[in-house]
Amino acid sequence: MPSADDDPSPLPPFHPARAAAVRRRLGLTLGQVAWAIAAYRGEPLHPDALAAWEAGTAVPDAAHIQALAAALWCSPVDLVGEAATSPSAAPSPGSRSARSRPRSA
Repeated sequence: MPSADDDPSPLPPFHPARAAAVRRRLGLTLGQVAWAIAAYRGEPLHPDALAAWEAGTAVPDAAHIQALAAALWCSPVDLVGEAATSPSAAPSPGSRSARSRPRSA
């Protein structure tokens, strides 16, 4: 039986404050997100479990992080380590990388 250490692409550690911020920004309650996670996973999840994740007193496994990301309409990477799709990561409209570059002939 493979161990958790055999996972080819482990996620960085869960970031409770980031998860809570995403949920609040969407205006969702703990109950709404717990219901969405339960629907995604096909098994019940009590809102207290989600509250414990956000408080940092419990840590979700990779499958629950995936389900939480689906419920919050974000990437799992946004809930761990450094965010991948945060608004601050996107180039601003006036930045050089956001403008089209001239074609070379």
